[in-house]
Amino acid sequence: MSRFVFVNTLLPGKAEKVKEIFREIKDNVDHRQELQDRADAHDIMGISLWNAWIQHTPKGDLLIQCYEGSSPETVFASLRAGIEAKAPLAVREREFHLAVTGEDLSDPASTPKLTEVMALEFPANRWKSDKHFSIGFAHPLLKDKTEAHEKFCTQERGETFEKISNLLRSYEISKFLKFIQKTPEQDYIVYYCEFPQSAYDKIFDSSDKHLSAKNNDLSYSEEWKWIAKTLQEHTGLTAKELFPNVESLGCDQISVELAFRPGWK
Repeated sequence: MSRFVFVNTLLPGKAEKVKEIFREIKDNVDHRQELQDRADAHDIMGISLWNAWIQHTPKGDLLIQCYEGSSPETVFASLRAGIEAKAPLAVREREFHLAVTGEDLSDPASTPKLTEVMALEFPANRWKSDKHFSIGFAHPLLKDKTEAHEKFCTQERGETFEKISNLLRSYEISKFLKFIQKTPEQDYIVYYCEFPQSAYDKIFDSSDKHLSAKNNDLSYSEEWKWIAKTLQEHTGLTAKELFPNVESLGCDQISVELAFRPGWK
């Protein structure tokens, strides 16, 4: 099973609707039935993990989702089969996406076109704290910069791999995934990270103090400055905008409960 993360653009004004729907999922009066429906849908789709976030950007809101399954193609083909078979949650997923993103999950074109460009794990970091959590976010690529960033990713995996690894370790990241997602309107760099709660501010602090820090901490090293400079060139984002404004939709607990669903029977 592999983990993959992808982005959908939310229609204007739909972020609150997304949060409302996810609150209803978590607060469902018939929580057992909701979990059973979702477990059935997960079985149909062949996924063992699901998580989601909203990312706020100056140009609009994004829905970031993470699945663990065999591949995006297999998972989304299975979801389409569930929609055709009128599986309750698969149908609701289609209605949800139509309402908030305008995309029709029954259309094969809705399968995210992803290329994994980096996957790193640092098990030693995971055991520094028992309170790890995950986050997904995206950077938009400028229209003429996708190929340049693909070459940069090749460099990250090659001659600068050790520098990148050391930088991630310094942030206490235990798992790091990076994808390039191509869509008709916009290409994206999409990320997934796992790290302890204590490292959150260190990673996502976009304050002037963080951005201008000059000390011996690897987090503010030449490696980070080099990566940030390249990202700014490829995305058009400012230094502050590289640090995402992300809200978790709280799917972690749902995934945990799903993991124990055999015990209900």
